[in-house]
Amino acid sequence: DGAADRATRLAAAAEAVRDGRAGLWEWCRVAGASDADVVPPNAWGVYGEEQNAEIEAAWASGQPRVDVAVGARAYEVQFRGATAGWQLDKRFHKVRFVRRRDVTSLPVAPTSAASPDMADGECAICCTACAETPYMPSVTLPDCGHAFHSACVQMVADARGTCPLCRATVDWGAALNVAAGMSTSRGTETRG
Repeated sequence: DGAADRATRLAAAAEAVRDGRAGLWEWCRVAGASDADVVPPNAWGVYGEEQNAEIEAAWASGQPRVDVAVGARAYEVQFRGATAGWQLDKRFHKVRFVRRRDVTSLPVAPTSAASPDMADGECAICCTACAETPYMPSVTLPDCGHAFHSACVQMVADARGTCPLCRATVDWGAALNVAAGMSTSRGTETRG
């Protein structure tokens, strides 16, 4: 991040404040995407209210990066230019695009969890009530029915582990494909 990028962000932040616009930060749902400009609009997920506020504050103050927690995962968001950047998971060596969109107002958080399977429960990995994390995608394991935030269970899936609750064998490829909407239309996505 150079002085020019910082100046670009500061100018964009001042313009957004002047025009009464808010920043909505989104993460790319397409793992391994090589060009953020060709990612379709429906392939972007939104951060939760708290993470969005943290990212927006760092961006508006000209910082080159900010650390955010999403469930049991920790990411570093690095800014590039006025409205783009990357979400880095240094522990698991994963990178995703992020982008900032100017909006007249931030969306109202849904009143229920992203997945109906988790609406009344909590993620057993991060112990956060799903009602508190309505934007976080989740995955329900097909054989045992246990549900987790996708970001939280991704590390278990990457290691091809068993269900964190009952130790049942899991076909992570199938479970995550269903969560990502590749086999159904549930609309939840995995976070890598």
